[in-house]
Amino acid sequence: MFESFIKKAAKIIREEGPVSLVRKAYKKIVQSKEIEKIIAEAKSNVEIEISIIIPVYNAVAYTRECIEKVYTIGSDHTFEVIVVDNASSDNTPDEMKNETVRRAHFSYYRMKNNLGFAGGVNYGIQKARGQYIVILNNDTLPTSGWIDRMFEAFEKDPTLGIVSPVTNYVGEGLQLERTAEELEPDEIDSYASGLEECDVDYEPNRLVFFCVMLRRSVIEQIGLLDEGYIKGNFEDDDYCLRAILSGYKLGVVRSAFVFHYGSITFKKNMIIHSDHMELNRKRFFLKAGSLATALRVPFNKTRNPCISVIMRTLNRRNLLSSALISLANQTFRDFEVVLVNDGGESVKDLVDRFANHFPITYIENEKSKGRTPALNIGLSGVATNWVAFLDDDDIVYPWHFATFYRYAQANPEGKMFYGNHNRAVFQTTNSKTPVLLSGAKPWSYDKDQLWVANHIPMHSWLIAKECFETVGIFDENQSMLEEFEFFVRLSKNYDFHHVDRVTCEYRFYLDGMNSMINQREKTLDSLQYIYEKHKTSNIQIVKDRAYELETLEIQIRKINLLKEEMNDNPKRKSDLTWQLVKLVLGF
Repeated sequence: MFESFIKKAAKIIREEGPVSLVRKAYKKIVQSKEIEKIIAEAKSNVEIEISIIIPVYNAVAYTRECIEKVYTIGSDHTFEVIVVDNASSDNTPDEMKNETVRRAHFSYYRMKNNLGFAGGVNYGIQKARGQYIVILNNDTLPTSGWIDRMFEAFEKDPTLGIVSPVTNYVGEGLQLERTAEELEPDEIDSYASGLEECDVDYEPNRLVFFCVMLRRSVIEQIGLLDEGYIKGNFEDDDYCLRAILSGYKLGVVRSAFVFHYGSITFKKNMIIHSDHMELNRKRFFLKAGSLATALRVPFNKTRNPCISVIMRTLNRRNLLSSALISLANQTFRDFEVVLVNDGGESVKDLVDRFANHFPITYIENEKSKGRTPALNIGLSGVATNWVAFLDDDDIVYPWHFATFYRYAQANPEGKMFYGNHNRAVFQTTNSKTPVLLSGAKPWSYDKDQLWVANHIPMHSWLIAKECFETVGIFDENQSMLEEFEFFVRLSKNYDFHHVDRVTCEYRFYLDGMNSMINQREKTLDSLQYIYEKHKTSNIQIVKDRAYELETLEIQIRKINLLKEEMNDNPKRKSDLTWQLVKLVLGF
């Protein structure tokens, strides 16, 4: 191509003579679009290492500022910028066409319809040529070295699949740099220059996609972003989950900083998060629950467990299988399982099956000793420093232990950690999809409240073994609320640390609701036992306890009335069952 350009230029000069040769030659060549072809060919022959995809929807001033910063900073690596316009109604098209003329390796694509964040990113990925893909919000301002330091992180650790810089605005988690929260845009370069080189922090759960870099191999292996999430939110959680389940790690590069204005697309376009957030949340956790209970190829099991998971089971084989699968799918592998079968049918074949996934000790009681003694039997053989629990009818999400262990390592003074959970209602114990899934309200630790009611399901804990050595094991006088009584004792010696992440699922089954409903009076007895055992002079706690008992008594009376109505009106059984569910579970 270039040789033909030279020949054409020489021909023009020969034909036109010596007057304004260069000017005339240039004009004719440009008019013939020969220059455009040469430039296009030159661009296509450059090996692009990094593709930066910027999905946009209006807010063109922020887009322009972001692009200017990307090119001003530059990189030691060849990069291209791909702007995907989700049918903006401002002057984004004109501005981006100007950028196309001004910038090297810059592409602009305008969509006929708004494809949403995931759709825009996916379109850009399909146009990208780089071996690394950067997804960058248009309301961001990169700083020096941002892209090179993320690139270096990948080169150093082949297990990394997705990495992120730190930022001033991202909600919570490792990506948030607390010392940068009050920064103004004109301060970011100075701030970033003071960041020290340091190791990558590994994130066990998810990265917010305000700015991330991905290996192309990750995309080739797990595919594109899920476009089923409305407008935006949770598609990044979804993608991170799929990446970690495929064996990749997530990392935060602490020496790379990108300023984030935060939610500009939503603010500028007056998009309300709450309109679609709960739908997206439900979509994600339905998928997470499904992936958590789909058995995968065994990992190499640990020889040095640091967490012991105590499980108790009694004649719930299919539920136990799902719970064990959710353990087999953990991304953190250094744990063992102690399974206590409290006098039920043998599940030795299940134990043998899962022994390929993790170390498992199987204890089989000839006769049932009860739910609380079963826990203590499991505890008696624990040799690890940390203990977790999982009943046979619940599950943990794949990032459960990884999240807790990281928090425990980051807070060495902590001995008791608990997280958030979802609540799911299934039609039967054989159902695969819940009929109702909702997030339980996160509970911030309050010792006084803990002396009134329990807000923490047992499988949402990670607790140091020394806690049991200090305050004792579970009270076997109780057949209900044994974990609550233990918490009251524990709180006298230890503070509880709240891990503000949803890591597990508390499951309920409509075909087993009768036993739960019929146990409400036992629950009342257990509550009274705890209050009597752990008396207090705190007047407010005394009042709150009285209210708690009164509320439970009222609930029991309502349950009995509904049961009577159900007997009198069998045709209304389904409707009345749901009323009972809402009453007992608080949905």
